[in-house]
Amino acid sequence: MTSKLAGIILCLYGVTGFGVMAFSEPSHDILFNLVSYGLIFTVIPLLGAYGLWFHKSWAMGFTLVFFLLQSVKPFIFLQWLPFYPPIPLGIPFGDFSEGTAYLVDFFAIAMAVYSLILWLRQLFNTKAINLGS
Repeated sequence: MTSKLAGIILCLYGVTGFGVMAFSEPSHDILFNLVSYGLIFTVIPLLGAYGLWFHKSWAMGFTLVFFLLQSVKPFIFLQWLPFYPPIPLGIPFGDFSEGTAYLVDFFAIAMAVYSLILWLRQLFNTKAINLGS
């Protein structure tokens, strides 16, 4: 398991998010759509992909936090965004008629676990190198 694989996955996630934005219909609130969706699902994943590609420890923590926040989303949050996440593998739980439903995204959970493993591996390798010196 390498951080480059996670970087490639995040890059695909960000590019897919950009594609969703680029090929959407123009609307009266296009600036809001570009800022909200573009920041959350394009800029943040591409920044994490850059850091993971170059084995930066901040990127592993950054990616972990990003995907932890994407793991369980209230349905209200999804209605606020102009489009759904670019790669959702979620299962809804709860009552949609009352607006108390949640979307549990298993792709985001898998990526959070993967990021945690990479981060811990780098953390322990760094400590082992420092202790061995």
